[in-house]
Amino acid sequence: MKRNEQNLVAFALSFCYTLREMKKTFKNIFGCLIVAVVLILLMPIFCGGNSSANASNFRGEYISICYSTTKEGYIKWELDVGLNSENRGLADDNEKQTYRMNVRIFVQELFEKQYEEYLTIFNANPIEQYRPEVAIVKKGNPMHDVQGDFVGYSFQFASVGAFNFYHNQNTTDVKVSDNLFLSKQVKREVFPFAKIVETANGEVMFANYLKKKMIASCEGLSNESQMLVYNPEFIYDYQTSTNRIKSNADLKYTDATGRFHHAWGKRLNEITQESEVEISLVQPHRGWWYVFGGGIPLVVMAIAILIVVIKNKKTSKQKEKIKEIIINSQEDCDKNENTAD
Repeated sequence: MKRNEQNLVAFALSFCYTLREMKKTFKNIFGCLIVAVVLILLMPIFCGGNSSANASNFRGEYISICYSTTKEGYIKWELDVGLNSENRGLADDNEKQTYRMNVRIFVQELFEKQYEEYLTIFNANPIEQYRPEVAIVKKGNPMHDVQGDFVGYSFQFASVGAFNFYHNQNTTDVKVSDNLFLSKQVKREVFPFAKIVETANGEVMFANYLKKKMIASCEGLSNESQMLVYNPEFIYDYQTSTNRIKSNADLKYTDATGRFHHAWGKRLNEITQESEVEISLVQPHRGWWYVFGGGIPLVVMAIAILIVVIKNKKTSKQKEKIKEIIINSQEDCDKNENTAD
């Protein structure tokens, strides 16, 4: 066997060994990349909330308060009073019109009183950025929605901070828990209809005040006696565009626009001063998730490269041994051939 043939055999053996080690290394690297991708994809699972797939809703008699975010980024607070005019037992269109007008009048009173309360809150703590003319960007005056058959009004706030400034008196407890990967804020607040309001006859629960006003709106009409059994459902609808919100809501659903609803519904006899809603927000510390997801593959790749370097050194020694064996074997064969001659 010639010298170049010996070198060729040694190179071939070494090349095969190197390919085998590279294959193992790439498998390790590929596995690490998969782990990183999985960790990043798991973020929505750890940080997301649950919502029902059924876009059902409360039915029947209702008075609702809705919290939502507008497309401009404003916070909208809205109160709606369901009229149910066609099933109210009113004699004719004139009575229906009178009934609607009566409801609108008392809702207008509510609207004006609520705005006065906002002014009182600001005057007690006059922070310039929360001045009503700045913080309350839009007032939706009471009006009758013909299609939905309800009377309602709304206020839009410039930011979450502005909304909280005027409504934090309803918050009973806020807890924040933090760890390396997640931050969770849990807020408990009074069920909106359980709050106490001042009236001409003294303090009364808001839900009870609304019910009495609705009954009074039919005084002198043909259905006056029927309204004595009026028992609406008081609904708080918390709307959000993120599924990271969790709550103790009675009903959770996603509407046709993709917004997530957390709704609480109670009859008057179910509302007490202890009635609360609980809302929690889970947020990921994205930086740590990306560091964790990207760091593991880098560390493993470094270890894999170190292993390859060490093995390459061993391979070089093995190559020299293989080459030496081949040379010795060839020398023995040459001696045997010379002896035979």
